Amino acid sequence: MEETKLENVIIRLNEFEAQTDLNGEAIFENVPLNKYKLQIQALDKIGAWFPLMSDSVFIDGSGVIYVPFSRGAQILGNVELSREKFSAGLLENIDISRIKIFVIDSAGRTQTTLTDRQGAFSFYLPYGSYTLRLDESVLGSQFELAQNDPSQVGYLLLLPFTLLYLED
Repeated sequence: MEETKLENVIIRLNEFEAQTDLNGEAIFENVPLNKYKLQIQALDKIGAWFPLMSDSVFIDGSGVIYVPFSRGAQILGNVELSREKFSAGLLENIDISRIKIFVIDSAGRTQTTLTDRQGAFSFYLPYGSYTLRLDESVLGSQFELAQNDPSQVGYLLLLPFTLLYLED
């Protein structure tokens, strides 16, 4: 099976930096023997590919260090507006963009994204267990969150958050 080669990935060893080429290779020259903080950042969108490395590496001579990447998953969701059937037409022009959505992994690390105009959001995440939350502070007094307890989510998720419109 042919391995996927990731081009345009920046690899940093403290102040030393190299970029992967078409073959997914980066070359560091004249790096002193030492332990270095390892940082990896893709310049292009690589979707659900994630590096599987510790946060440091020890350079003890010439050689090749492989940085394995693993494919994760995409989490898709949508914030939905709900209202009584007699007043449903009043929700057509309400902007539900820019609502902050959080995912928290089992180690407590948080990632965020914002909804688009239709309330859709997505995350690319490594495989694992996550808690998904919506920032309720942006709702104001005319909305109430009807569902915000999806608990632990796994690999691929299609999850709506439901907002109820409250009359004055």
